[in-house]
This record gives sequence, structure tokens and C-alpha cells, in this order.
Amino acid sequence: RFVNLLNVVINGIATAYTTFAFKSKDDGDASVKYYYIFNIVSALLMLISFTISMFSKEIVAIMTDHAYYSSYVIIRDMMFGQVLYAMTTIVSYGIMFKKKSIYSLISVSVGAAINLLLNMIFIPRYGLNAAAMTTLIGYLINLMVSYYFSEKFYPCNYGMKKTAITCVLAYFVAMMSLEIPVTFRIGLWVVCVIVGIIIYIDIIRIMIQFIKNIWIKVISNEKK
Repeated sequence: RFVNLLNVVINGIATAYTTFAFKSKDDGDASVKYYYIFNIVSALLMLISFTISMFSKEIVAIMTDHAYYSSYVIIRDMMFGQVLYAMTTIVSYGIMFKKKSIYSLISVSVGAAINLLLNMIFIPRYGLNAAAMTTLIGYLINLMVSYYFSEKFYPCNYGMKKTAITCVLAYFVAMMSLEIPVTFRIGLWVVCVIVGIIIYIDIIRIMIQFIKNIWIKVISNEKK
């Protein structure tokens, strides 16, 4: 259900972004716009997934009975898989701009094939945990292939290196912290969020300015 909730947010963003992306693709500052949108969406979704993953044990314990308690271990992989899916949705528009949708099919097929192969190898031995992990890997492969082809057809600086490093660090912090006491996890979460703010300070400034501009417009309209 948490994954479905995140997916609703992603689909809403994707629906709104499609019209904007095609309308802006020939603008001189299109790559700058895409950079900020990609990073804002990625940072927001990573924060949501990181937070839920770090406290998944407590969340599952509160929301379900004992029979489902062990499911907390797969929330992290499923949530971060959706983050990768959202990134893929945005960066793959370079393929769509050039009407090369066959490469989207290739990226999805490669990701699905690797996912299926890993499922056959690891699920019989490791069960549900392996299913979640292989799903995450499938999304990662899809992102990598989509990004590769998209950059060939429509080069755009999305700041992928920074986002990739941040996502990997957030994932491993969430994974390594599950077994430590919740009070320490809260402190670690605060530290990680502060580090994230420093990393994405340029994005935060843009968001604050954007909100200010909207607020000024609302006040101006009310006065009129």
C-alpha cells in the first residue's frame, strides 16, 4: 500500500510533466528546466522512501498484526524501486522527443528479462526478500538503459551523478540502520536530512522562490 501511494504521486507528476516536457523541448533553457524538475522530484521521492524505509519496522508493527511483521524488510526495495521508476519516466523523454520509442521497449525488455532471470535464480532460495531485490534491480537496469539512449538522442544535464550517489547512500543507510534502536535511527535520520539539504541546497532555493512567487500572485489577486 505504501508503494501504491508513492505510485499515485509518481503517476500524477508524470501526467503533468508530459505536456510541459513536449511544450518546452525546443526552448533555449529546456535542459535547465528539466534539471530542476528531475532533481526536485527525485529528492522528494528519495526523502519519502528513505523515511519510510528507516522506520518500516515500526510502521508495519503499528499497522498490521504479527503474521505480517516480517514484511518490513521488503518495503525498502519496493519503495526505492518506485523512485528509480520515477527517474526513468523523466529522463526517457529524450527518446520520446525523437520518436524513438523502440528504445523504450528495449530498456523495459532488458530490465524485465534480467528481473525474470534473477527471480528464477534467487527466489527459490531466498523467497520474498529476493523478489523485492530483483524488482529493484530490474528498475535500475531500465533506468540505466533509458538514460543511455535518451542522452544519445537528446543530451540533457540532469545531474544524474549527484542523484545516483545520494540514492545509493540513502538506500544503504536505510538498510544498515534497521536493526539499531529507534532513538538512534531518529538521530541518524536528522543527520541524513541535513546532509541532503546541503546537497540539494540549490534545488531548495528554487522551490522556496517558486512558492514565494505563487504566494505573491495569490495575494495580488486577492487585493484586486
